[in-house]
Amino acid sequence: MAQDLTIRLLGRPKVTRDSQAGFNTLVRRYVAQGPRASKVGIEDANNPLFLPVGTTDEEFSDYKLVNQSIEPAQGSMDRAYVNRSYVDLRERWVSESVTQTPDLFKLNRKFVVLRGQDDVHGYSAAAWAKHPSNAAVKNPSEDAWDYAPVPVTNSQPTTRNMSFNSAAADGLTYTPHVSIAGTSQTFATYMQGVSVAETGLGNWLRGKASVQMAAPGIDVWDVEWVTHGEPYWTFGTTSQRGGSSSKTMTVVDFDHRGLKLSSGGGSSGGASNLVKTKTYNFFVVADEIPDSVAKVAGGSGALGGGVMPSVKLDFTVSFYEGGTASYTQFIKNGVWNINTTQHLSFPGQAGGDIKVGEKDPYILKFDYEPWYVRGDDVMPITGLPMFQGRPINHIGGQITWTATQLSAYTNGTTQTFVSNAVSTKISPVFNYGLQKIWKVQITYVG
Repeated sequence: MAQDLTIRLLGRPKVTRDSQAGFNTLVRRYVAQGPRASKVGIEDANNPLFLPVGTTDEEFSDYKLVNQSIEPAQGSMDRAYVNRSYVDLRERWVSESVTQTPDLFKLNRKFVVLRGQDDVHGYSAAAWAKHPSNAAVKNPSEDAWDYAPVPVTNSQPTTRNMSFNSAAADGLTYTPHVSIAGTSQTFATYMQGVSVAETGLGNWLRGKASVQMAAPGIDVWDVEWVTHGEPYWTFGTTSQRGGSSSKTMTVVDFDHRGLKLSSGGGSSGGASNLVKTKTYNFFVVADEIPDSVAKVAGGSGALGGGVMPSVKLDFTVSFYEGGTASYTQFIKNGVWNINTTQHLSFPGQAGGDIKVGEKDPYILKFDYEPWYVRGDDVMPITGLPMFQGRPINHIGGQITWTATQLSAYTNGTTQTFVSNAVSTKISPVFNYGLQKIWKVQITYVG
């Protein structure tokens, strides 16, 4: 290539090392013939005075052109001074910070990139076509991520290594179980069999992104990627480790002694509770909840869901000597004590037991005929059922519930109790586009 005699280098370049800004700089100064400093000379298609952004320095091959300027020579129209600034950019980020809560893990990185098409330090051809300083028309539906430069897209963090092994560390008196398609298994066994790939466990989503045209030829990108924390257990129904807000669960039972309400507290400190409430918190990264999670936690599709437990009392006890006792109450966050097929029986006056109610999975029905009607001459041979030490004529109504604290399984002469999931909640805690980080909470009382 023939030497350009219309421009001449003046001395050695000025080189500055600046690791704090994320790049090193090099400045060269030239003297050019006066006509070259005109509009025609600057834009000459064959030999422009202003070189394209990203042009590599002839000597320092790692340095690329970002800025150039022309200064007139004092008192002369025959010459002008040309300044060309080059930078040595990193292919990686120049700063990094991490913010973490029990639920979300945010990784923030800053990049200094070349404002131009460059497959190493700048933008790909497709991204550069969307850049605000270059795009002919701005698509209002696009955001900064749609034209992110190569150093940013190449720095997407890899999937964090996580598992559901912590599901086994429940610390409950009775082992948590789940029932899937009529088959019961431990909660830990089920969760450890859930596909990590299906749930997207440990995957990252794009977070905030901003770009500043901080200097001529240079863009500074501030971007964030977001993922979730490790699955964990908490006391009560609180959503955070050590959280102060937690709903109290009430375990409900009823027998010949009356109604029994036990508080399932949500705190690991202070006064002890009769029963313990614990919640397993884990995460799914997907646009919709996968079937494997929906089966154990309820909810489906893109909306999430969940169930909060309750018990409804609506029955009346009629005493033999006269008078009644009515139980009408809706117990929010209430769970029935035990899931069993056994009917409810009260002790009889003459000994033995007398059936007073029939149990289905979620209902206790009191629909037997009265045992004795005043005026009848015949008293049942077993006597009347005894409730709170008093004979009764009749019980009418029902108790219904949405969840039971325990289930009983009998194997020969051995009876085993296991904990049931009493409430579930599925809700998104972060999203980018259609992709979401779902938080799944499954609560046991035991």
